[in-house]
Amino acid sequence: MAKRATLLDDSARLMRDFMSSAVFFQDVVARAAGLTASDLQTLGVLVSEGPRSPGELAARTGISTGGGITQLVDRLVKAGFVTRERSEQDRRRVLVTPVLEEVGRRIGPLYAGVGADWQSFLESLSTAELETCVRFLATAVEINRRHAAEVGDTEA
Repeated sequence: MAKRATLLDDSARLMRDFMSSAVFFQDVVARAAGLTASDLQTLGVLVSEGPRSPGELAARTGISTGGGITQLVDRLVKAGFVTRERSEQDRRRVLVTPVLEEVGRRIGPLYAGVGADWQSFLESLSTAELETCVRFLATAVEINRRHAAEVGDTEA
């Protein structure tokens, strides 16, 4: 097999392995924090992107806008990870806001080891390698989001 074909095969296999190991790791972290995997991922969206309405969270995560997202937000509120607040611009609108101090205190330590290992690895890369890595990861995120939306649109 030509080198390029071998690299393409290896890349496909490693992408599958990376994605499944990431899902399993996130599940372990969620359970350690007393959350479901969906709770943890939604909390991650809020930490990364800031306050969102329940409808925006539903659209971003693919969780139903009815009872599903409401129950998820209820669990996060009860756990102390988020608050519900009225929007300053539109008092009719409710925003779900992460309690960053609580997230950092209770969930941050669960990511400390893997974060340090990734930081060490990334710092070992040359600038050109790091640019390639950033381009690869950004593309992977875009591809996964696009296909998650497509699969979500086809669910019965």
